[in-house]
Amino acid sequence: MATITVIFKFSDGSEVPTIFDVDSCILSSILDYADEKASELLEEYADDPDFKGSIDCDEWYVLESDVSDCPDSTEDWDDFGGLANLDDWGEYIEKVEEFGEAFVLRHNDWSGHDDLDNYEGCWSSEEEFVQNLVEDCYNIDLPSFVSVDWEHTARDVMMDYSSYEGDEGYHIFRE
Repeated sequence: MATITVIFKFSDGSEVPTIFDVDSCILSSILDYADEKASELLEEYADDPDFKGSIDCDEWYVLESDVSDCPDSTEDWDDFGGLANLDDWGEYIEKVEEFGEAFVLRHNDWSGHDDLDNYEGCWSSEEEFVQNLVEDCYNIDLPSFVSVDWEHTARDVMMDYSSYEGDEGYHIFRE
């Protein structure tokens, strides 16, 4: 699980670093923690007659992360789309962890398209994918003396698919 370390700055001057797992509801986790910690800090002032008021979390920011593309400053978060998109970022990280390179390539190409239901897997080549598809769909096992131009066949079949070449191979998506 990916994590981020968030620094909370409270109105009494205290700063509290806290580590969070990155998931699709990271923003609500951070906000809930800020409220809980503010309440705890307020309890510490309960016996102080000079203290009048409340303690609020004035600011928080990401100090560090084991996620390579984690925005680490307020400006970076604004460039990312603001803190309202923190949950979207958490969901993105969950899918990167689950689907790896295939998700990143598809997401970058389709500007945030997150549906991987049409993912056909990773193949060493488009031709290998098409040969497997044809043999499985038509339930045929061609004899060795039959020669098929799989490169030409792949060009025709791939019109209904998207292919993304990555370090792991060719990631194929049905359109």
